[in-house]
Amino acid sequence: MSSWDFDHYLETLGFEAGPYCRPTDPRGTTETSQGVTREVARETLLVLSPRLNPETRELCSKMLQAMKLPSPALAHLEVDHATLKDLGEEFRRSTRVCLLMGFDLAATVLGVEASPALRGRPHFHPTWPTVEFWTTHAPSELVVDASLKRPAWDDIQDVLRRFSEHRNLAT
Repeated sequence: MSSWDFDHYLETLGFEAGPYCRPTDPRGTTETSQGVTREVARETLLVLSPRLNPETRELCSKMLQAMKLPSPALAHLEVDHATLKDLGEEFRRSTRVCLLMGFDLAATVLGVEASPALRGRPHFHPTWPTVEFWTTHAPSELVVDASLKRPAWDDIQDVLRRFSEHRNLAT
């Protein structure tokens, strides 16, 4: 993703100062569109998606906006296999709930077989023992089959409820 694409992506989301990481930046700190490095928020809902094309990125942006979370509480990363391995320790410490967008991505992260049966319940990974991983459809699937948007939105609502519970426990 070019610098212009990333800045445009942030502007579309309306979170210029938020902790949205550049897809090629696996570090625990983030670079905003103004070039200022910030630490990841203390309690962050981490959303991981596969690399997105412009059409699916637009849909994903709308989904993230619909969550209505303040920008410090939401971090979205477009990842590939290499980026996944290098996610920073700050994300591991600050994340209690992670939404995996796509069953192939979930299979890679969790080390299981890709299946829609991964939806609807939390999963755990031994290297991130304090993080609940939730799975929903990939944005590319939603573009192809609009009937999956309702189940994906239901998954997002479950994740938001769980994230809210974690934030309430932390205070």
